[in-house]
Amino acid sequence: MHLSVIVKLLLSLLLGMVIGLERMGTQSLFSINRAFSIELIDFKISKRNRKLVRFIKNFLFFNNLIF
Repeated sequence: MHLSVIVKLLLSLLLGMVIGLERMGTQSLFSINRAFSIELIDFKISKRNRKLVRFIKNFLFFNNLIF
């Protein structure tokens, strides 16, 4: 794995932890897991689909904040 990939995964994990700590309870693990899995999906998708992935990530992130 490249260093940038590892850093990106750690940042997404940190984001998930922050979201999780705001909520507390059982959904904190779900938030961490969601942020982590979205980043993993991002790496598997080719560059031309990056805009679509970014849209999906933003949608899931705001969806995560609403619910």
